[in-house]
Amino acid sequence: RAREVEAVGSFTSSELKSKFRAFKNKCTHCGSKENLTVDHITPLKLGGTNYIENIQPLCFSCNSRKGARFIG
Repeated sequence: RAREVEAVGSFTSSELKSKFRAFKNKCTHCGSKENLTVDHITPLKLGGTNYIENIQPLCFSCNSRKGARFIG
């Protein structure tokens, strides 16, 4: 998706693993440890970047509900 919209930034798999570990491999919204996905805190569609600072773990369910909105 980030390449599709030509978003600025990138992150490595090592950075992503570290980010998820920092959140104890839990969804930042509901705390689930199941079906975690990469979520852009400020959605790419709303001008968010693809830098690791804009990434958080969300479970598939929370990520689907969030869509292209900012939920803070």
